[in-house]
Amino acid sequence: MTPQEAYRCIEAVLGLPLSKQAVCVRFAAEVSAPVWREWCKRRGVEDHSGELLDTFARWLSGAASDEDLDRVAVRLYGSLPKDIHEEDEPAVGFSGWALFDIAMIALDQCEEVHDSILHTSICYSAAAYCRVRIEPTSIRLDRLTPPELEFLERWWQNCCGQFPELGGNTTPA
Repeated sequence: MTPQEAYRCIEAVLGLPLSKQAVCVRFAAEVSAPVWREWCKRRGVEDHSGELLDTFARWLSGAASDEDLDRVAVRLYGSLPKDIHEEDEPAVGFSGWALFDIAMIALDQCEEVHDSILHTSICYSAAAYCRVRIEPTSIRLDRLTPPELEFLERWWQNCCGQFPELGGNTTPA
């Protein structure tokens, strides 16, 4: 996958309904979640990522309300590093914020920055999973490393497998 193809894939996801967009963010974020869990354990911070993923799954099936999902997202938010710039390992913050963004997108809480949040969440997940050490403001598709592009290729295949309307297992033209 090239950076241009990654951009087109993320843009294609933006054409899905919000709940499906949130599922695509979950596909990326849950792969990077071990980075977040490891940080929580090392710092003695309560980890709400499992609770968020479980509540999101129940929300998708109608067994949890918007309020339930928002409540657990607020708990996760309370443990997130507020300034990723201050972290020794930015990947931790990337992973935590990507997990939080699942609920933000699902509940349509991103307002006018929705597109940016979705793009950032996917790239943050790739950077976290690959343990890329970059500044948070340096997340740019044209700077993705080969391992991040491989991560995005697998992510895209998962999204296409779940949502055939994205066009199958190939990158959009």
